[in-house]
Amino acid sequence: MKALNFSKTNNMNESYWELIAKHLASETNPNEEAKIQQLLTSDATFKMEFEASKKMWDTIRIAPNSYNRERIIQLRNRRIKNTENKRRKGLFLKYAAIFIGFALSALFIYHDMNSTITIVSNDANTLELTLPDSSTIIMKNDAEITYSNSMLFAFKREVNLKGEAFFKITKSEGKNFIVHTNDYDIEVWGTQFDVITDTKESRVVLTEGKISLNHFQNATYENTFLEPGQMACFNHLSNNLDVTKVNTRIYTSWTKQHIDFDNFTISELGEIFKLHYNKTLIVEADVSLDNRIGGTAPTDDLNLIIKGLSIVLDREIIQQNDTIIIK
Repeated sequence: MKALNFSKTNNMNESYWELIAKHLASETNPNEEAKIQQLLTSDATFKMEFEASKKMWDTIRIAPNSYNRERIIQLRNRRIKNTENKRRKGLFLKYAAIFIGFALSALFIYHDMNSTITIVSNDANTLELTLPDSSTIIMKNDAEITYSNSMLFAFKREVNLKGEAFFKITKSEGKNFIVHTNDYDIEVWGTQFDVITDTKESRVVLTEGKISLNHFQNATYENTFLEPGQMACFNHLSNNLDVTKVNTRIYTSWTKQHIDFDNFTISELGEIFKLHYNKTLIVEADVSLDNRIGGTAPTDDLNLIIKGLSIVLDREIIQQNDTIIIK
């Protein structure tokens, strides 16, 4: 009978099932009982099935002491079903564990790839930041830098900038450094430069090395390369990009604790007042804007700068709200 071919799921001999069933129905002879006792001590499979069948025997609703084929079939089918259920449960738990493992791994990788670090400079002075590739960024007050914080992947040498910051980028043979702004990307080949972004315009001033501006958001420009001493100024209203030659120290003096007025013109000094102190310089006296001055003053003491300028020019200089007036 194919329905009784239990050997496919168990190594039990057919005659052994007959012995177990007859024993449970109290119909064995002495020789059969002796055979059962011998198998219980020598055959682990027989012992396991004997004990399990003994527990299950009384649950089958047929006369308890009746040895018949129907009872044996029910007993064997129930044993097969229990064995299959255990096997399926084991497989389910195994595959569930594998699935959970994959799910947790995928979740970790997703969060790792999307993990970022954001640093905001809230100090009245400057904040210096060292990146994983040893590049450094000097951040002006209210500047914000964001970059990837992945543990699985190396630092991508890319940052997002809001506000103003001065970059000192280390050279790398593998990948250029990229600064993302709202207006364009700045691709860097190991260099030093200042970047400022505000509501009216954004500027990049290159002090040394080589950079290019690309991927403009709201304008069509091809890659624009800058040379040391040049400034690129992008106007948000007109979408115009102008590249001019400048005195880079005007735009980078804020990174130090003092300003060195090394042969600065009055016009350049006025630009410093505008950039770093939000003051407009007005010259009423007979003083040429091309006159050059020299000296040193702390960046955080505007009054001292004005006093020194007054002595050098031998002119009265006063502050009125947001203006500085040379009389």
